[in-house]
Amino acid sequence: MISPVKIWRRQKNVRSLLNKKGVVLSWTVIYAPPNDFKKCAPYSVLLVQLDDGEKLVGQYVETQQEEIKIGMRVRTILRKTRITNHEDVISYGIKFTNEL
Repeated sequence: MISPVKIWRRQKNVRSLLNKKGVVLSWTVIYAPPNDFKKCAPYSVLLVQLDDGEKLVGQYVETQQEEIKIGMRVRTILRKTRITNHEDVISYGIKFTNEL
């Protein structure tokens, strides 16, 4: 279980990562996830090199896995990452979608 304090601390830096664009370097599909993500399986996870040179790993959302290609352009978005049982705190984080 993750505490509300840890969730709050992690989310302080999320704003600086919003709407950044980059290129897919690699990707995989997760079929056997940890307990917190079992409802999402299977899901795609990307390794992306952002235009500023930074590399991020995150879930790919809103489109089909068949559309993922190495070298395709994506952007960061804010989405719910998990729901904890502790005080019903909702954790948000960075995920990827197609570049607009």
